[in-house]
Amino acid sequence: LGYREDIPETLAATSILVSASYDAEGVSQSILQGMMMQKGVVATDAGSTSEIIKHEQTGLLVAKRDIKALAQGVEELIENREKRKTLSKHAYQLAMEEYTLTAMADAVEAFVFAKK
Repeated sequence: LGYREDIPETLAATSILVSASYDAEGVSQSILQGMMMQKGVVATDAGSTSEIIKHEQTGLLVAKRDIKALAQGVEELIENREKRKTLSKHAYQLAMEEYTLTAMADAVEAFVFAKK
């Protein structure tokens, strides 16, 4: 799709965010954005994804490069709206508690002052 400036609108029109990374990466900003918009998340266990997606708690986490498991996760969230709503609610709570600008600044400040 190339460079896009309409990500908030595009994400708002979805129910499920899928992250199919297969290599190491840091904490995924796209997953956090989906969590903050209360989307159901199906993601592969690549890099730091497991720090924010706890399987069956804040989303569905599947093995990287397992296309079948990824598709099954998406199908599960499509078919089970209540599960999707519960997972997205817990994901939103985690994102708001730990990954907002204020929460991250507070964590850095606590770390810095703990070192003194």
